[in-house]
Amino acid sequence: LIEAYLENNQLEIALEYLKVGIPDAKSVNNQELLYNLYKLKAEAYIQIGKFQEAESAAKEALLNVKSLKNNQFTLEANYLLALINKKQKN
Repeated sequence: LIEAYLENNQLEIALEYLKVGIPDAKSVNNQELLYNLYKLKAEAYIQIGKFQEAESAAKEALLNVKSLKNNQFTLEANYLLALINKKQKN
């Protein structure tokens, strides 16, 4: 659902769902869901142009993926960080 809102540029609605979803995922310690939610949060903030918030969310995604030991997720999180740096011209 959040991805659909992001694709349709309904970023505020997506962020509202993320505000609910992240604490729920934390309460059941679902690391994969947390990774995905933080990744989506980073993508939303990238679209808005809030790069500090995007970087923070991408770093949270990367922290959650370490316990999963999933190379694809690690690559995706690192790609987001690189994209954020590029958009900030770092």
